[in-house]
Amino acid sequence: MPEPVPAPQRPAQDAEAEHALRSRVLARVLAGVVHDIRTPLGTMVMKLQLLRDAAGDGGMTEALPQHLRVLDAQVERVTEILRKLSSALDPPAPLGWVDVAALLADVAGALGYEARSRGVTVSLGTRTGAVRAGADPEAVGRLVLCAYGRALAGTPPGGRLAARVSARDDAAVVELERTPGDPGDGVGYDWEVLAAAAESIGGRLVRTRDPQAERVTLTLALPRQGSAPEDVG
Repeated sequence: MPEPVPAPQRPAQDAEAEHALRSRVLARVLAGVVHDIRTPLGTMVMKLQLLRDAAGDGGMTEALPQHLRVLDAQVERVTEILRKLSSALDPPAPLGWVDVAALLADVAGALGYEARSRGVTVSLGTRTGAVRAGADPEAVGRLVLCAYGRALAGTPPGGRLAARVSARDDAAVVELERTPGDPGDGVGYDWEVLAAAAESIGGRLVRTRDPQAERVTLTLALPRQGSAPEDVG
């Protein structure tokens, strides 16, 4: 008698699918970061050469202040790009909570090149303060990164993607609304994986679609009373 075939292990499949989805999004993030850093680095190389030329011509005193200001600005630009990348991949976790509004802004910034290269207009809701989630910050970071990256990838060239975060009904709510693309786009296993990941940390991921827009809503529990300090100022 043949041995019974064991049932497939869904958790392992979920983990593999989530890893594959996150890897695709991270590849887009890194491609954009490389592009965005190349421009300021090129400017710095040019300015350093001009400084060398000025030193050789004896005009260093006049040229130095202007060139240093440009170099300072470009260093600050590169630092900000890297800060957004770091926050998107490894969100800060003070006292076990994460500012979802700041996280979404960093994710959108890290994927900005992807949007620009495809002519997608991105709008972020106005931030009036921190919107905190009490779930595991690393898990929230993965969810926001993958959900936003998947929504951006599914937005057709020239389309629009609106993203906003709000606190309502004792929850932090991330809303993504985009121009719909191919009707069959994004209805596969990756959205099931994201929904399961949201449920595993006490959240909920809902996806709806009509001819005008596709909407994704990620709902996360707020921190417990006293687990996060009040905003100052």
